Amino acid sequence: MDKHAVESVLFVAKEPLTPEKISKILNESENTINRWLFELEKDYEQRGIRIRRVAGGFEMVTSEQYHEVIEPIVPKEYEFLSKPVLETITIIATFELETSMAVRKSKIRRYRNVKNPDSGIESALSLGLIKEAEQGYLTTNKFLEFFGINDLRELEEKLKQEVNL
Repeated sequence: MDKHAVESVLFVAKEPLTPEKISKILNESENTINRWLFELEKDYEQRGIRIRRVAGGFEMVTSEQYHEVIEPIVPKEYEFLSKPVLETITIIATFELETSMAVRKSKIRRYRNVKNPDSGIESALSLGLIKEAEQGYLTTNKFLEFFGINDLRELEEKLKQEVNL
């Protein structure tokens, strides 16, 4: 095996894969897989496709500079989120990032300034972006994947880049 086997596995994967999972698939050591992943990240830096670390794993994605080029052919399932969903997941992610705790529905209601936040919560749950926890709601790995981040700490930095702060 070589790094091209890792490349092939990432290409067909429907979700980010951890080095541990790739190691099991290819029957190679995790150290070897990590080395190959690092090499592949470097190989793809200047291409239309790149390898991204996200949600604790790795995936192949289109380079950001080509998003406008592929936008007309992207499937409808990747369309934008509704305002209630965006507000809801923003509150949950921010609260989780600042406190490391789940956020209760009452806080979502208060911060969104709505009487009933259920539609935003239910939609975010059905999309898999949040999950119910004992004390409220938390973000999921699918949330991390959707926003292209490895963990919530990257969210603030990504937002700063998006608005050129």
